[in-house]
Amino acid sequence: MEYHSAERFGKAETLYQQIMNLVPNESNVLNLLGVVAYQTGINEGVIELIYNSMTLSPNNEK
Repeated sequence: MEYHSAERFGKAETLYQQIMNLVPNESNVLNLLGVVAYQTGINEGVIELIYNSMTLSPNNEK
């Protein structure tokens, strides 16, 4: 999250992808990937990423 907060979106995305390789379908990371995509203007797949994160963890209020 440090890279994300510092708006180093490329580095944040790389780290999130590495986490997804280790822990597939991690809802928080899917959500963060969606947020990074949105913040960098890559709208394709944003809704799917965030929707999937909510589906995997419907009680997550983060």
